Amino acid sequence: MVATQAVSLPRHCAFSPTDWQVLAPFWHPVAFARDITPEKPYGTRRLDERFVIYRTSAGSVTVARDLDLHRGAPLREG
Repeated sequence: MVATQAVSLPRHCAFSPTDWQVLAPFWHPVAFARDITPEKPYGTRRLDERFVIYRTSAGSVTVARDLDLHRGAPLREG
């Protein structure tokens, strides 16, 4: 018997739990590199999960959940 891990689906998820579990482990394109700039965070979605992508002044790219845990506001707002 294989142990299964409980999966927490994103809020307002449009996918069935089975479909989400099948798709979630894979890479999905969410933005063009030219759209990720140091000037403004880029908000996007992947499988109904909200993410923010930003480029640091050193040029590296960071992806995080689009939620400020202290204020409950989206990080994409800057």
